[in-house]
Amino acid sequence: MGVVKRVINRIKKYNNLLLKSDNQREYPNLNIAPQEIIEI
Repeated sequence: MGVVKRVINRIKKYNNLLLKSDNQREYPNLNIAPQEIIEI
């Protein structure tokens, strides 16, 4: 089973992506830097 996150592009303003969970009680939101992305 996988986890689905919505991606909010904040690269220009904060140099990161916000990965937002619909189920935030079990899966917190994450901020990741673009250079951390290996595969989409």
